[in-house]
Amino acid sequence: MLTKTWGGCYLKFDKEIENAIAWAINYLNSEDYQLRCLGFVEDAYERSNGIEM
Repeated sequence: MLTKTWGGCYLKFDKEIENAIAWAINYLNSEDYQLRCLGFVEDAYERSNGIEM
């Protein structure tokens, strides 16, 4: 579990990060993300957690 305090708040990142890693593993070597490293990382976090930034 990854935890951090910020502005007096206690934050937990464990589930969101686990989801992003699992998504990224499934899309490794995908031709959809050639030359789109930032898009890959963004999609890994957003799509795996059902959020849009």
